[in-house]
Amino acid sequence: MGTVGKILAVVGILVIAGVIFGIIKIPKEGISISNFHYCSSINGWRDYEEHSKTYTNGEQVFMYFEVKGFEKRDDGSAQIYQTLTILKPDGSPLVLDGVTLKDYPMIDQSIDASGKDTLWFDNHLTIVNETWDRGTYNAIIKVEDRVANASTSYSSNFIIA
Repeated sequence: MGTVGKILAVVGILVIAGVIFGIIKIPKEGISISNFHYCSSINGWRDYEEHSKTYTNGEQVFMYFEVKGFEKRDDGSAQIYQTLTILKPDGSPLVLDGVTLKDYPMIDQSIDASGKDTLWFDNHLTIVNETWDRGTYNAIIKVEDRVANASTSYSSNFIIA
């Protein structure tokens, strides 16, 4: 092995050792929302009954989703802030029980994420009734990782028939 080869081998060993001992951090992909589903019920981690995007009177809109790529504190906790916006067919925010769903805080808490690389969440709305406008609604979920100071968003449509 030539001199250059020996130098590259030593550098490689030092990089591997740095990663193992936490001296060198490998960048993560960053926070993201995945595995989004509209549901008729949610019982827990990947335990839900899927629903089509179309809801009618008497049904309740449930949204299941997972968050990946968050950072943790030394104690294994993640700090997640999540908001929900629901836009009606005319583009204005949905108001339910006097609450305007525009950047409405759904979660703002420290979560034990020890041993986890994915967290699951659910958002649900009140039961659909005759006061809901008929048409296509837009659901916008924003999630902020307050440990990493990073954020992401996800948007999906559902229909009230």
